[in-house]
Amino acid sequence: MIERILLPLLMVFRYNNLLRSFVSREIRGRFAGNIAGIAWTLITPVATMLVYMFVFSIVLRISVTVEETGTDSFFVYFVTGFVPWLIFADSMSKATGSILDNASIVTKVIFPVELLPLTSVVSSLIINGFGLAVLLIFLASQGFISSTWVLLFLILPLQTLFTMGVGMLFASACVYLRDIREMTGLILMVWFFSTPIIYPLSMVPENIQSLILLNPMHAFISLYRDVLIADNLEVLSIVIVVLYAVLAYIVGSLFFARVKPGFGDVL
Repeated sequence: MIERILLPLLMVFRYNNLLRSFVSREIRGRFAGNIAGIAWTLITPVATMLVYMFVFSIVLRISVTVEETGTDSFFVYFVTGFVPWLIFADSMSKATGSILDNASIVTKVIFPVELLPLTSVVSSLIINGFGLAVLLIFLASQGFISSTWVLLFLILPLQTLFTMGVGMLFASACVYLRDIREMTGLILMVWFFSTPIIYPLSMVPENIQSLILLNPMHAFISLYRDVLIADNLEVLSIVIVVLYAVLAYIVGSLFFARVKPGFGDVL
């Protein structure tokens, strides 16, 4: 069992050249034929953020407090949650169909199939890393820079591990149930609005706040905000994120290993 769990991570190191080749191919493929090229990695999220800002900050006038969120600026509160979410959501969108999209390779070439969903996760992390860099520059210009930022080197890998687990689960299940690919967008939409990104937790009725607290992405987003703007880090928050990341990875890797032998027959 331990070997099955560790196999995807071992494949990353054992076949790192192949993984780099896959990642390079996917990144080039995303922007092939686009005039704006990689600029779309900033154009799309910025446009989305402006729409959300207009609706929730100007029209609905949602306000946040320094005591609860670390800032009284809704824009700062929103972007510090939206950018990490974007990294996760883009990874999931690409990873879910990664095996189906490469069915011809899976059925004809012998290679570690685990690399396909991992490729989507890594490439999305690289592409959306530009947005994270812009966010850090913006926060620094607003005076939020802090020594706690160094913990991003812990949080980001943990989020990547979490995404790898969920991505492997969705990608392998999608081979047998193609509807999952279409459902992923709906799942991510519900997941997004179930995570306090465009609203503070205090706006949620107390009787369902406990459900929000069980949301893994709430734990990640809250930790990002604690590190980036609140400068109020609790060890328990890191422990919870570690548990979510490890649990998701274990479940995803075990499920992937269990159903992988049937890929060739189904595809």
